[in-house]
Amino acid sequence: MSNDSLCLKGLWQFIGFLLFLGILVMVLYRRELLDAVQTGIDPFNKKEPPAVLREGDLARITGYELRPYRNDAAMIRVDQFAMAPRPNGTSQLTFTMTNAGGVNAYPYLKVTWNRDGLPSRAETFAPKDYHPSGRFTSMTVKLPTGPGAGESGVTVEPFYGDDN
Repeated sequence: MSNDSLCLKGLWQFIGFLLFLGILVMVLYRRELLDAVQTGIDPFNKKEPPAVLREGDLARITGYELRPYRNDAAMIRVDQFAMAPRPNGTSQLTFTMTNAGGVNAYPYLKVTWNRDGLPSRAETFAPKDYHPSGRFTSMTVKLPTGPGAGESGVTVEPFYGDDN
């Protein structure tokens, strides 16, 4: 009978120790736990959690920028550049344009050719010049332009309205 009470006493001590450890963890990590609860972060989600602005961060904020809901050129990625010859002897610039914003319309494109690392010539193309179709998610763009004499680099910048 005394063995049973010792075993029960040991079990209660073990449960008490686990409760003490749980409370200690909650006290030490209370800020992180509160942030997770308030922002609805799923700890089992493998995606990157949303950024959380804390009161301590407010002193480091020096300004802010209001971004438009629609037609935000910062949400457009341009990559996979290639030059392709055309049957008439000229060349055409080909690249992939991807919309990460979801609500962007097709942008205007500013193509800047470089000579010796400096901008030498710029061309602007309207959406009708590269024949978009359907909703803008990702597309291969073919522009009737190529490098001039001595030009070796190109930059493509999407923009909307008065952005440029």
